[in-house]
Amino acid sequence: MRKIDKKLNLNKANLLTEQRYLESKGISEDFEIKDSPELNDLIIVRTPTEFILVNKNDNTIEAELGPIGSYSSKEALCNSALRIHMDIFEGRGNVYHGGGDILGPLSACKKGGLEENKPTSKPQDTYFETLSQTLDAVRAKAKELGYELDEEDVWTQFGTGGISYEETKQANIRLLKNGEPILDKRGKELNRFIRVAIYRMGSGTYELTMYKTW
Repeated sequence: MRKIDKKLNLNKANLLTEQRYLESKGISEDFEIKDSPELNDLIIVRTPTEFILVNKNDNTIEAELGPIGSYSSKEALCNSALRIHMDIFEGRGNVYHGGGDILGPLSACKKGGLEENKPTSKPQDTYFETLSQTLDAVRAKAKELGYELDEEDVWTQFGTGGISYEETKQANIRLLKNGEPILDKRGKELNRFIRVAIYRMGSGTYELTMYKTW
């Protein structure tokens, strides 16, 4: 085990123990954290087995927050995530391959809206004969939302190497407006992505699953 992994695990264990003690006494801690880019860049994800912090910009796992069942409330999960961010935030570099629910950005923990960034529409499943037709369907979805795809993202994620039989490729594809990133009033890039997963069946047919991430 690497030193950073050992340190992370020890800190997480201590934090969970302390959090449970405080909850048993009816005590809730409030954290005052200055706004920072990292808060909005990180999203809390619930996988089938655990909670994790994921950097939405490069889809890497930044921290493991603990197994499902470790937290008695959303507030407890938020407090732990914020404290881990403050105390021991270090990139782990593992790539997140999906398979979980996006509960919201870490910044939402400060506003009491942890689930505000959960996908607002159900994933759409469609079948196509070619990869080109599949990607055209994603382009059509982006147009329906009033945007266009970042074609560099499309090429990087799906245009190189193709997809082997019975293999899945998935990625967040950035959306653009008139060829430019979508910014808020402060000039910060907004979370405007389409989550795309393409599975190539044994028959060669492509199964597309996609949904917007905001």
